[in-house]
Amino acid sequence: MTCCREIVSIHLGNAGIKSGSTYWDLITLEHDIQKDGSLLIDESNEALSSKREEENLNSLFFETNNKYTPRCLFIDSGEESINTIRNTNPDFYLNEQFISLNNYNSFKTGREELLDSSLDKIRKLVENCSGFEGFLIYNSISGGTGSVYGSLLLERLSEEFGKKSKVNFTIFPTRNELKANPLHVFNSIMYTYYHNEHTDASVVFSNDALKEICHSSLKIENPSHSVYNQLIAQAVSSTTIGLRKKSAVLLENLDSFRTSLIPFPTLQYLSCSYSPFISSLQTHQFTLQEMFQSCLNGESCLTTRNLQTGCYLSMILILRGDSYTPAKFNFNFNRARRVVRPRFVDMPNFASFNCCLDYHSPKVIVGGDLAKVSDSVFAVSNNTSVLELFNNIRLECDKLNNERKEYFRDLIKKQCTIEVDEFNEAIGNLDDLVEDCLEIERNINEDEES
Repeated sequence: MTCCREIVSIHLGNAGIKSGSTYWDLITLEHDIQKDGSLLIDESNEALSSKREEENLNSLFFETNNKYTPRCLFIDSGEESINTIRNTNPDFYLNEQFISLNNYNSFKTGREELLDSSLDKIRKLVENCSGFEGFLIYNSISGGTGSVYGSLLLERLSEEFGKKSKVNFTIFPTRNELKANPLHVFNSIMYTYYHNEHTDASVVFSNDALKEICHSSLKIENPSHSVYNQLIAQAVSSTTIGLRKKSAVLLENLDSFRTSLIPFPTLQYLSCSYSPFISSLQTHQFTLQEMFQSCLNGESCLTTRNLQTGCYLSMILILRGDSYTPAKFNFNFNRARRVVRPRFVDMPNFASFNCCLDYHSPKVIVGGDLAKVSDSVFAVSNNTSVLELFNNIRLECDKLNNERKEYFRDLIKKQCTIEVDEFNEAIGNLDDLVEDCLEIERNINEDEES
């Protein structure tokens, strides 16, 4: 298997930048990369030497002068989030990795000039790859930069880089956030419209689900976005572990997200669960069966708490840590499955379930809110319950059309160059996505009844 699979990461907007920065902090701990980008080297440490042989750092980092730098860009409409990352890690990132769009927040304003500036830097990163594979994109679908600028950038990336894979890590707003700001509704609809056409897969995080995990698992009543970012980082780290190893586990390249998890092109939004999430102040230890059950029943899902109301089209389970053998993995998973009784859609010619073990224990952010654990379970799945998030967007759109129709139409005209008919097409695409999920659920319900 080739190790020359190089990926460019793009962090868009405040949410994409801050969650992404937390992720880079976490995986530098996993790979023993120090704050200045240099590798921790101890030739007398056989475990570390063996670990180095397994690693494929060049997939996400580039090396200069014996230092590793993330192959990424941070793009935002203002300077605040960019300066926070730049000042916190002055020896880790390069100045040219940061792009400020000068308060860009519209589909109209200076789009070509600003897109060209970003694409110039993206091209330079790609040109320095010997085996460029595609993009990982981090953003929120409701903000100006992450959604609006992100939509236009996705389109240009498709034009310039053809069929190179694009996988998103996308944060969805809460229902209350949608209610509070009509612009969030518009941005979410338009980003979904562009995403469906120009992205291969998206791992979805919901602020509602993140908040619930903080309440129920971490016992944090008023969590900050810093805590949310730590939760997201754990999930993204587990998602990308196959990309960062020579002897790949699963999801060993970007195309495998599509081939392993997405049986139908329209159903490309993936849920993810991670267990255990334990507060640094707690001492409870989870059994392996408890971790599996938490991932299957939605308690530790970062997308939606209602996994059991939906159907699984596919799932990949990754057990991290060295406490359990494959036999114990299978035994405990089967026990958890009998308790939770998840519903899987049986599809010919598509392997809907895969699992693997990674024998390295997960890390946590030093001084953060999560306790260090020796083992964890991560699940990324294609589950129809994701339709809940799109229903929230659709319901708020209907409410605006009914109660504030003229205001909403004026908002659309101000924000973009598209006509109302084209916006309605975007809504129609959202409805089609929801209907596809509902049809699968209806079919499996009929099968169960018969």
